[in-house]
Parts: sequence; structure tokens; C-alpha cells
Amino acid sequence: MASSTGESALRAENVERIVKGFALQEYVMKQLCMVNNSSAWSESYYQETAADLTAKGTRNVSGVARLAKFPYGEVTWTKQTAYNKKHGMEGVISWEDSVTNNVDVIARTLLRIARAVAKSVDSEIWDTLSESQSPSTINSVTIAAGDEWDSATLANRDPIQDILNAKKEIGIDNYNIDNGSGYLVLSPTDFANMLGNANVRNAG
Repeated sequence: MASSTGESALRAENVERIVKGFALQEYVMKQLCMVNNSSAWSESYYQETAADLTAKGTRNVSGVARLAKFPYGEVTWTKQTAYNKKHGMEGVISWEDSVTNNVDVIARTLLRIARAVAKSVDSEIWDTLSESQSPSTINSVTIAAGDEWDSATLANRDPIQDILNAKKEIGIDNYNIDNGSGYLVLSPTDFANMLGNANVRNAG
């Protein structure tokens, strides 16, 4: 339908090429890992048994008699192998879209493809580190239902004890995180719930 003078269809429109109105999520799990370059398909190493040696045979480590032979111990190793996994994505942009669209489709597509790969890597790291991946092979701490940090019952919220319980489980595996080598990874919700907890706020 034809437009007459004064109608909005005839009024000029300015379109910015910058996309607005949202914030992109940050992917941070990779900084928790040690990154090594590799030109091989698989990476193998030998994992030494964590338990200290005990005496084999009929003798004990303690109480060796005068002139008696020492008991013997055997160190054991288990070969572990991991295979490199590729993360990738591609996009298709027509020449017409690259030169005529109001939005910078090349820059936005490259950004979103890079973020898709980063998210895939982030998710892989999380699945490997978290108990959802292999609860039978790690010491885990489970917060009982009703004891969450945003529990309706204030007395049940105890993030300090939960964190200490997690440190205890790490210590059971002989790791010391009090030397600054440990990380506490929290979601934005748990971070707010922890810092808002009265016990945490009043801690020395």
C-alpha cells in the first residue's frame, strides 16, 4: 500500500551494525588445567599405585630381627592412555550477506563459532573433573537435600563445613590444597549464596 506524507513508513531508519541487548557467558574451566601440546593421536603415562608399600612374604617392616633379611616390597604401575579429541565447527556465509546485511555477519559468525568450540571444551573439562563423570573413581561430597546453601531453613545452610568436608576428601587422597594450589569453583548462584551466608560473613 502506498504511503502518504507523515506516515511512519516514510521516516528514515538508522540501523547500527553492533549487536546489543545481551551478555555472553564466560568459559573459564580451561585455566584449571595444565595444557600440553602434542603431535600424537594418543597420550600414555604410567600411574604409580598411591598406597605406601607393605612387606611381602612372612616378614614385617617393623621389628626386623638382628642379622635377618629385610622384607621386600614391590612398586606397581598402571598404564593410562587418553586419546586426543577434536572440537570444531564451521559456518557458511554468502557473499551477498557479507556485503549487504545490516549486521556484520562475518564477525558475528566467527565469534559464535569460536565460542561454540570453547563451550565444548569447557563442558568436557567439567564432565571430567566433576563427580557426574566418574563418581566411583573419586572421593565426593554430597550435600543432602534440604541442606543446600539456599535452603529455606537457615540453620541448614553451612557452606563453611561443606567446603571443609571437600578439603577433607582431597586430603584423604594425599593432596595438600592449603599451599595455594587448589581452586573452589562456584556457579554465580552458589557464589552469592556463600558470601551471603551469615557464618561466612562473620568468619574471622
